Amino acid sequence: MTRVSEFIRSQGKSLLVNRRHALLCVVFLALLPYTAWLSVAIVALVTLRKGWRAGGWLLGWGIISQMVSSLVYISAPMALVNALFTFIPCYLAAYMLRLTTSWRAVAGVFFLQAVVVMLLVQILMPDFIMAQYLYLQAALREIQSENALLAMINDKTSLNPMILASYLLGLQAIGLVVSAGMSLVLARAVQSQLFYPGGFKREALAFRADKIGFLLLVVVFIAAHYQSVFAMCLLPMLVFYFFLAGLSLSFNVLSKQKPWRSFFLLLVTLVLLPFVMLPVYVIFGSLDSLFNLRLYLPSDAGKII
Repeated sequence: MTRVSEFIRSQGKSLLVNRRHALLCVVFLALLPYTAWLSVAIVALVTLRKGWRAGGWLLGWGIISQMVSSLVYISAPMALVNALFTFIPCYLAAYMLRLTTSWRAVAGVFFLQAVVVMLLVQILMPDFIMAQYLYLQAALREIQSENALLAMINDKTSLNPMILASYLLGLQAIGLVVSAGMSLVLARAVQSQLFYPGGFKREALAFRADKIGFLLLVVVFIAAHYQSVFAMCLLPMLVFYFFLAGLSLSFNVLSKQKPWRSFFLLLVTLVLLPFVMLPVYVIFGSLDSLFNLRLYLPSDAGKII
């Protein structure tokens, strides 16, 4: 681990000091199919440390490179959209994190971007939500004609197809956020190693949802219950936000143990019991947003986060 940490530190220093080296890495990694997230992480790192101008310069080259690599198998408009979705969310989030040093603000930026995209989809491409659902249905039928998921989709007495399609779009939005979030987390971790040792860990442990987010979750949940397509598209994003808050709280509870052991324990329980642990983490995150449960932990008594 020491050698890996030293390698990451040296590369991070080189990327921040040498502008041409950073540009070369961004372009090269954006051209490859499975390393684009590292290119996004470099843009985020430079944005976090040097500001929006330096990050924006790399952003432009990253978008162009990603678009060029995508032209091989998709059309130019789709390649542009794909490149924008790959780089823009993380860049805006990194700039907000630089301004506020708040991961709540980062979550707000991601959510606002999701709101804008969902609105544009419903206004400009109203048939897109159902079209991609039908495409998924056809793909599942092509892969395997008999499985539980396909049976549920085909069941006429089950959920309305528009409801499933709306939640599917919301899950896709989570996928984009996770991809951008991984790049931002890596960039923040490297910045922390270089300039604020231990700072990233403290930020991760202190992450909490807020009361406004909880109120928004309740409103969106009620609207989704009454079959609002827009609300159903946004609900998975809000649930994921509180899931992360609950995960942070759980890691805080286990922080006295070795960090990797605690992380492994949380990950294993989530993988083995997803339908149990996911609601548990969401409930933890929701309660923590209202009562700040960290104040009641023995190691944190009397502290305010």
